[in-house]
Amino acid sequence: RKKATEFLRRAAYYITDNSDLHLGVALNYCFQLEWNNALMSARRAVLLKPDDANARYWLGWIYFHGVQDDAAAMSHLQEALRLKPADEDALHELAVVSVFRGQYANAVTLLQRVIRLKPNYAELYWFLGITYLKTDNRTQAQQVYRTLQRLDKEIAAEFAARM
Repeated sequence: RKKATEFLRRAAYYITDNSDLHLGVALNYCFQLEWNNALMSARRAVLLKPDDANARYWLGWIYFHGVQDDAAAMSHLQEALRLKPADEDALHELAVVSVFRGQYANAVTLLQRVIRLKPNYAELYWFLGITYLKTDNRTQAQQVYRTLQRLDKEIAAEFAARM
């Protein structure tokens, strides 16, 4: 990975106007957990192509998972969805960021949307259930628990421990 990153970084040095190249550098830095370098490269990609939904998604992803700046993550993920409304990954990440930011009503709406697109993805139900617990909606949380038992018993057990 380090050799690939170094190769891409050097190419980006000489080919400064290629957004995809800068995004590739950013993703390679992510694999190495070099978040500040990843952020710098992803920002460059977005500066070069501000209407690139993929670059916006990854910049939001890096802000959330690496830099842990939820507000910046939300902003870029929202922009990714504006640019590409059917982007399931951006919708998923935005829903999770909403949970972490305590925006539970928004999180429920987003999670329900993405669950319609990915109905067997247990992690989404787990976040939906956590959101229901945070808002004291135990009836809905129990319904989510039953769904989790059907989809993934391990995640269901983890969720039950929080109920």
